[in-house]
Amino acid sequence: MNRLKKNYHWLVMISCCLMASASVGFFTNAYGVFYTPLSESLGAGRGAVAMHATIAGLLTGFAGPVVVKVLQKVRLQIVIGTGIVLLVISTVLTACAANVWQLNILGILRGIGCACYYIPVITIILGNWFSKYYGTVSGITLSFSGIAGAILSPCFSEMISREGYRNTLFTGAALILVLSLPGMLICRLNPAEMGLKPYGGITKAGEQGRVSTSERQKTDRTGSKRIPFLLLGTVGFLALFIIGMTQHMTGYSESIGMGTATGVAMMSAVMIGNIATKLLIGIVSDMIGAAKASAAFMAAAVAALLVMLFYPVNTLVLLAAAFLIGGVYAVGAVGLAGVSKQLYGKERFGEVFAEVSVVTCLSSSVALTAIGYTYDATGGYALALGIAVLFGILSVIGLVILDHFARLKEAEHNKEKK
Repeated sequence: MNRLKKNYHWLVMISCCLMASASVGFFTNAYGVFYTPLSESLGAGRGAVAMHATIAGLLTGFAGPVVVKVLQKVRLQIVIGTGIVLLVISTVLTACAANVWQLNILGILRGIGCACYYIPVITIILGNWFSKYYGTVSGITLSFSGIAGAILSPCFSEMISREGYRNTLFTGAALILVLSLPGMLICRLNPAEMGLKPYGGITKAGEQGRVSTSERQKTDRTGSKRIPFLLLGTVGFLALFIIGMTQHMTGYSESIGMGTATGVAMMSAVMIGNIATKLLIGIVSDMIGAAKASAAFMAAAVAALLVMLFYPVNTLVLLAAAFLIGGVYAVGAVGLAGVSKQLYGKERFGEVFAEVSVVTCLSSSVALTAIGYTYDATGGYALALGIAVLFGILSVIGLVILDHFARLKEAEHNKEKK
């Protein structure tokens, strides 16, 4: 039992990896393979079918802050269990849907279910359990969403071709259950519930997790002012807008005469970058701070966008650029959570990051449509790339300013300790 308790932190981390695979990996990174078979079966356009996924994504973003507040009053296991039920039921019923309007209703249920153990909830759990190596742990955990997407997409595609999309969705529902149950059974919101301390921390059992009114007011006076919060949300919107460009890689490649195959390869390179940079940004954040690390990764993405705009000379160069653009995923999932923790501390960063996630979900959703419209208006992607470059530069500037606020916060904290 003592040995189990000693290693319990790592069981929590593994459970979070599996939950990230079930929520983000399945429904954000792999679910697109179902659009075409659903469209053909229901006799509807792909855009109409894809709308239920957009609804689910928006509901996940908007429900995030509500779920975080609910966690202050309801046990984590109940929240995760609710999410499992909603995701499994909505996935099974999607296989049985006969109309697009039914898909849209199921999209609402799925969005709420995903929010119950989406990125904000996972980062809160990890933030409570790991005082040391938080950046590395969160990077490893959230990289599993990309790994799951990379594995599930081809597996589901193959299964759809052999068994049909309905049986594949039934299999997906069972997979969600298998991946999510360990989180419900093992994870607790705070290590104090297990009589443990955060890994690498000296917090006494029972002291972490709840924030009193006086603590909240103190935090507001010492660093959680409105300007950093607004700046954090702005950076999130500007940075995540770039992700919309990744879904247009095939169209971009065709527009510059490089062919469809190059575009498909670029999308794969983006996913590889997504996985690798999530691992890397966590390690770098622990070394130099989340704000600096995020600024560096965003600067690399800006350089890659400039290559796509002005120097798309060959496939190898474009693949390297696509890999670097995959780093924006790392900034959105790991970097901004780390910056929130730098600015607001363990007590409030989950609440703040959940609110920022609403903005990032909106941004990536709006970007998909906006970039499509710019292509329709101009016949190419130069304008969209130019806007993405501008947004990327502004994001880097914003992150540099946020790093300044974070250093001020740290200086005030050190002064109080003395």
